[in-house]
Amino acid sequence: MNNKINIAPSVPEERITEDMMAEFGDVINIDPTGDFLAELKQPTPLTKEALKVVEMSSKRFSVHSATNPLLEQDKDEITSDDSGDFALLTSDLQGTEDYDLVRAFFAYCKQQEKTIVALEEECREAEDERSSLWNRALTKAKSGKEEATAGGPEAAQFNPDEPFVEAINRDEDEFEDCNIDSLKECRYYDRRSKLMKKDPFQYGQPDATCTFSSVFDDGLLFQGITSDGAWVFYNDSVNYWMNVKYLFGSSSQITTGPKAVLKKTANGEMEVSVKVLPGQTEVLAIGEINGYKNLSSAVPVDETFVNESVEQYNKALLASLDRMAAECKKKSFAFLTQEESISASEKLNLPFVDPTFPPSYPSIWRKGTDELFLWNVPWRRPEEFVPETEKGEIRLFRGSVLPRDACPGDGGDVYFCSAASILAEYPMKIRELFRNPTSVLKGKEERRRHIYTVTFNCAGWWRTLYLDDYLPASKKGPAFGRCENDIRKLWFPLLEKAYAKRFGSYAAIQWGDPLETLQDLTGFPTSRFDDEWSKAVANKKGSELFDALSQRIMENCMVCLSLPDEGPATSVSSKMGMIYGMTYYVKQCVQSGPHRLIQLQCPTMKPEWTGMWCPESKRWTEHPEVAALCGMDDNTVVQEYMWLDWEEEALAIFDGGGICYSRFNYHDYRVKGNFVNGVPSVALEVKAHQPFSCYCTLSQEDDRGWPEDSPNANLEALMLSVTKGTSGTEQKNVAVCSTDPNKPTLNLNFILGRDVCLHYTFEASEHPYYVIPRCKGGSKNYTIGFLPDQPVVDGTIGVRFVDISEAKEVFQNKQAFNIPSALKSVKALHQHRDKDGRITETTGECINVK
Repeated sequence: MNNKINIAPSVPEERITEDMMAEFGDVINIDPTGDFLAELKQPTPLTKEALKVVEMSSKRFSVHSATNPLLEQDKDEITSDDSGDFALLTSDLQGTEDYDLVRAFFAYCKQQEKTIVALEEECREAEDERSSLWNRALTKAKSGKEEATAGGPEAAQFNPDEPFVEAINRDEDEFEDCNIDSLKECRYYDRRSKLMKKDPFQYGQPDATCTFSSVFDDGLLFQGITSDGAWVFYNDSVNYWMNVKYLFGSSSQITTGPKAVLKKTANGEMEVSVKVLPGQTEVLAIGEINGYKNLSSAVPVDETFVNESVEQYNKALLASLDRMAAECKKKSFAFLTQEESISASEKLNLPFVDPTFPPSYPSIWRKGTDELFLWNVPWRRPEEFVPETEKGEIRLFRGSVLPRDACPGDGGDVYFCSAASILAEYPMKIRELFRNPTSVLKGKEERRRHIYTVTFNCAGWWRTLYLDDYLPASKKGPAFGRCENDIRKLWFPLLEKAYAKRFGSYAAIQWGDPLETLQDLTGFPTSRFDDEWSKAVANKKGSELFDALSQRIMENCMVCLSLPDEGPATSVSSKMGMIYGMTYYVKQCVQSGPHRLIQLQCPTMKPEWTGMWCPESKRWTEHPEVAALCGMDDNTVVQEYMWLDWEEEALAIFDGGGICYSRFNYHDYRVKGNFVNGVPSVALEVKAHQPFSCYCTLSQEDDRGWPEDSPNANLEALMLSVTKGTSGTEQKNVAVCSTDPNKPTLNLNFILGRDVCLHYTFEASEHPYYVIPRCKGGSKNYTIGFLPDQPVVDGTIGVRFVDISEAKEVFQNKQAFNIPSALKSVKALHQHRDKDGRITETTGECINVK
């Protein structure tokens, strides 16, 4: 897969006089001051192609948002600078007039190229400024909503009746959002900033003193010309080695650099090449150049490459861990526990460094374990990539959690970015993930010592991870997930780091399913409707699916649609600002007569996007009833979302999607168990004293991030069923999990998946129900999730942990069977997640009533 980069080298400029321009203009009948740009071949833009990985049964994929794997200039493109063609075209000329004419032609082309470059730079700056104004307008619109609800004793809690509201208790100021300067910007890799123009390099500095200019549009390779005429090249990347190759005119007088290789062509031209490794500076040639062609390319490094400079940089970061190990009388920090490191860092007055996920290469990529390769990257704390004047402004959220905060980085984390962006629609749920498990005060104290906590649902079990704030980063910002609109915000890069720690490395999370990730972030079950989507596309209408999604949105479920993993840059979705591989949140489904529309959150939406129902569309005035339903009858409001026609646009653009069954008013209980040869160690006996609805889930360990010989490297087929007592000891199956949690079946089928789930309404009964987990013959740990719409309290719901192994008929796949009258109670570890997101963990024989 080839990606092209426009190469615009910095070369010695030839002085072009007005007489030369006029002379050339007279000869070819072109006004030198007129519009000649359209006749020049435009530079090839940098295209972003997706790297697709074989999809798993859960629709896992990897999409790289940044350029990879081969960046190569189109060798047939003739640039308008002093190229090698000048020497070729003038080599056989006899008269000075012909020579001067060709010379004037190339001089004119050079002048036009300078104009094009200047115009391109002006366009980029104008685009950046427009993007900045757009982001500020959206931020202001959302901040106004936050201010209206800020303050009050309950302001810091999530309110299920107002799930989209971000409330901040200004007295408590849990995450120190209030004392910030919200007017100043601090964007990632901001070309407009003075700092960027002063220092355009991301990872280091060239080993030569001269002025450098970018060879590729997106940086990576820089060229400079020293005072003695040496052409030097600096590789400002960590993931590419540069094959710098130039074809020089035959009359050039050059000496090659120490590592450069020279080859002469049949017509006397000289091809000079040099390999420039990441972070290195090399000399290509020294002397007088008479025309050249640039044939340079960038090639991705592989696992055989060892970046010595990055290794040494990161090794120095581990010195404080060695001091902590010595303080704890350990031979190496590898023997430090997290608790010991926290205690030692406090005693030594050192910033915390996580010994269980240290700032070193194995935390990025583990040879022999990780399926996808990732290159080595320096680790930096935020103070090292945020500008000096903005260090005091570093916060987790900086007053607001926004869907557009989450931006994919240089790896394949588009799916994770999608999940985080979707959950950011519910900003208080993002804040809950970072809530300190002990207290607000403890959280503030620990963050000052660079200690952060993130709570995930891991294999169905709520788990709080501790981490430091070292991030794989360049001097300009995080290399992977980042908040590009404000790099002083840390919530998204730290969330991704916690996810990487949960799976063992960043490489382990470079592929995945956004729906599974949403389940990890929320604890709620998910399902996909890709097959139903294909049917809707085939019949070109999909009214049944539209109605089903409308119903789920009314139930406050998260509905989302997925773009294909790859496609043309000229597609409708690309022009709107969408990114291939991303999954987008659907806020509303609206129908008025024959018109069906969906309201989509696209964080990267372009201000000038066009579509059937874009803000400037005449359809809003032609159909005022639709405009009223969609809130588009007021054109003065900044639109945070885009409206798409269901049949003509949505079905044509997306290729599927899914649902996260986010029932925020449900309660959350978890029970741990283990299978031995398919037999569970614990099942749930449920007493329903009054009716209630409940999601029951069964989860096993994710298969990502494990060595091939680990029992967790492969998923087992699972089954979860609910049985109901009819009389005496007799039970019958009333619900069995299916691929759609809201449509349980009676068929006793196993499902090969990380999680299975069913939704069931328990009726009041004098006989017990049983929630029975099953595994098809394997031995694994598991977690049962019990999420009822009412709390487990005396007189309403009772849940006891029982040993179901004595009920042999359960495992004989019968629809009705007998259970021993007195099943033995067993002790099990179980959790309760409070409404504020904090976890209570207990061991006992039943869900404790408090």
